[in-house]
Amino acid sequence: MIRLKTILLFFLMTFVVTSYSQELTWKLGYNYFFDNAEYVLSTYTQDQTLHGMNLMPQVGLKLDEGQTIYTGVNLLKIAGSLSFTNGEDFIAYYQYQSPTVKFRAGAFPKEEMLDNYSTFFFKDSINYFRPIMQGLFLKVNNSKNDYFNIWLDWTGHSSKDIRESFFVGASGLKKWGILFGEMQSYLFHYANTTPTTESFNVSEQFQMHLLTGLSFSNQIGLDTLQLAVGGLVGLERDRGVSNDFEKPIGITMRFNIEYNGLGTDNNAYFGQHRMSFYDKHGSDLYWGTPFLRGSTYIESKWYARLIRSKRVNANIGLNLHLTEKQLLYQQTITLSININKQDVSKQNTNNIFPLMKFFSK
Repeated sequence: MIRLKTILLFFLMTFVVTSYSQELTWKLGYNYFFDNAEYVLSTYTQDQTLHGMNLMPQVGLKLDEGQTIYTGVNLLKIAGSLSFTNGEDFIAYYQYQSPTVKFRAGAFPKEEMLDNYSTFFFKDSINYFRPIMQGLFLKVNNSKNDYFNIWLDWTGHSSKDIRESFFVGASGLKKWGILFGEMQSYLFHYANTTPTTESFNVSEQFQMHLLTGLSFSNQIGLDTLQLAVGGLVGLERDRGVSNDFEKPIGITMRFNIEYNGLGTDNNAYFGQHRMSFYDKHGSDLYWGTPFLRGSTYIESKWYARLIRSKRVNANIGLNLHLTEKQLLYQQTITLSININKQDVSKQNTNNIFPLMKFFSK
């Protein structure tokens, strides 16, 4: 019944919007994912296969050149399930966008807003199953693509069965030629139910990743060449255990390179054990990769971009995880399609198959 109400509400809002005299716009997003994680040798997590798709139709009412009100729905379908859909989220938000500012308020798709956060903060499944933010997002940038953003994502409304929870985050990037400095951070607050459950206590975890390094690209095939070092600092506590914070800290390294659609992204962590309360709270409190529970972790992603365009992106990848003195494997296939009213009539004259450049003269 809830799923039917969500879909009917979307169509009702679509009718209301299309009946208004202002200029109308629309968006359509589709995301397919296949993620086979072979983690049987790990004590930190379990092996599993995630396979499904998201469909996000949206319609919008343009108030002026920069302001739009959108409504829509996100439909999740898990492959092999007998259900018509396996999850629905109502989308409704206000957006202001200019060349230097982007602001959203409401329930809206994450799209590319948090792509700069690594799996140290959000494991891959978060993008598959929680693609909607509910809160606020503000990004300010300049002509050099330096930026700073702040955001709020309310992930749990306090009720009898649900504990109140939310993120407050900030990130930024500053470039000086080929040099850059980068920061990602968030605070996650995990509180109690309403009415209060005596066995529950308020918990928090704060993470900040500071990086500096070199980044280079050119127009003759080298899409990315990046080398960086930094530090990952954290604060964690469960007030039922102690009011004092655990304060894990570690050194991080990053090496990324991509040439004509073939690339590798590598992140390494060396430091203190993290996620001190994972055995008690698990992924309810910790949203990043559970491999950070160890003192050493290396993630190496190898991928090929099968299709790359403004509207369609398709990738196939092999991810390697070095943890607990074991080498673990993960295979991924992802496809994303994003079109809107402004782009639908434009012709793409670029080669959307980057790997074909290896066979051209």
